[in-house]
Amino acid sequence: MTRGPGPLPAWLPVVVATVAGVVTTLLVLLAPTVPAAVRAPDLHVAIETANVLVGLLVAVLVLGRYQQDGRLHQLLLVDALVVLAAANLALGAAAAMEESAAVESLRWASVLGRLLGSALLCASALAPTGARLTRPRARVLQGVLLVTAVAGALALLSGRLPPPVLVRVVAPDGATTLDVHPVVVVSQAAGLVLLGIAAVVFTRRGLSTGDRLTLWLATGTILAAWARLHYLLYPSLLSDVVYTGDALRAGFYGCLLVGALQEIEGYWRLRARSAVLDERRRLARDLHDGMTQELTYILARSRTLVAGGTHDERTLVRIEDAAARALDEARRAIDALDREDPRSLADELRGLAADLAGRHEVAVEVDAADGPAGAPSPGAVDQLLRIVAEAVTNAVRHGGARHVRIALVEAEPAGAADPAAPAARLSVSDDGSGFSPRAARRRRGQGGYGMTSMRERAAAVGGTLEVVSAPGRGTDVTVTW
Repeated sequence: MTRGPGPLPAWLPVVVATVAGVVTTLLVLLAPTVPAAVRAPDLHVAIETANVLVGLLVAVLVLGRYQQDGRLHQLLLVDALVVLAAANLALGAAAAMEESAAVESLRWASVLGRLLGSALLCASALAPTGARLTRPRARVLQGVLLVTAVAGALALLSGRLPPPVLVRVVAPDGATTLDVHPVVVVSQAAGLVLLGIAAVVFTRRGLSTGDRLTLWLATGTILAAWARLHYLLYPSLLSDVVYTGDALRAGFYGCLLVGALQEIEGYWRLRARSAVLDERRRLARDLHDGMTQELTYILARSRTLVAGGTHDERTLVRIEDAAARALDEARRAIDALDREDPRSLADELRGLAADLAGRHEVAVEVDAADGPAGAPSPGAVDQLLRIVAEAVTNAVRHGGARHVRIALVEAEPAGAADPAAPAARLSVSDDGSGFSPRAARRRRGQGGYGMTSMRERAAAVGGTLEVVSAPGRGTDVTVTW
């Protein structure tokens, strides 16, 4: 048998990114026919816009992780991505504006914002993965970063800084050269070192933990480090020019996008698996609490009858009731496994009523409408159906009822002042002989009418059970939740 290709090694994207950076750099330095820059103002704006959107998307995903775990390195990564997105936004805005003092301020904001973002990215890589922040401390850290960013933006917008890059004409034929401010050079060199450190640490962490988002972050950080090297060789702050450094930086965000998509895919796969496991646990719990208990009771009573050699009529009736309940449990479990889409409580009640009517040869009327009251969780629906089945069975077997009415209604009108008021009421009424609830409670140790199990099921859905009955007047069983 021929096997299909297995999953790609985790280290492969890291190696590919490293090789891509080396090859691109060698081509730019050694191949005269490969241009280091092309004039494309529209492409420049598109690249910066895409970088901003992808950075913010990944920041939101990492923020979701932080809200679950509260880890320091996750918060630092969120801050780094947001600051880098702001720097990209500043450069994109500068590319879309006419040359002015404001444009130069935006370029400075981009330079210093990238440096701050690189520092935060390196801090995220170096921060212990087990370090956690409490919510107040996290808010303080974010507040400090926000104030720093705002203060820096106000200072840059003052227009007092010299241009970060100045284009000069140095020959009569129009040849030009770039005068780069020393702060820009130092910033790019520092960013190269910071991103190189972050790339190494992220790679080790991703390979050791197998976390896909961290691996793609490491891959992208490698490309970002190579981009900083290209920015040292060819400064990229002109609005209408796209450099090789811009392409490598776009690769950084492309890797982040791949990691984000895999993160989202993993989330939905985990959610689907969790739903399956929850349903399995629910079925196992229901079978244990229902059918298993009934079969155990049947077995114990049957052994008692065999050992005693007697045929107590009351015991035989109880065995018959337990067998009927066990059969109901089995049917419900099979129906739940066979059904593809969950049905509303109203639909479930109609189906159960038809089944009970045919089995007990009794008229069962259902008055239920779909709506907020008829939309509890699947586990609550199952508990409510068991209460209804028990109430109808008791009405027929013990009360001799010929007509049963099941009603599902709103317990409180919409917009009730008390938000904790019950949402719905489910009642089962019959025309049977009725009984004395007080006498039934006294006989509970001998079996009663299953009131204990119904009350427990009502409590399981956060509701209460009320039974109103009297000899010769039928019975009303009401669940309010």
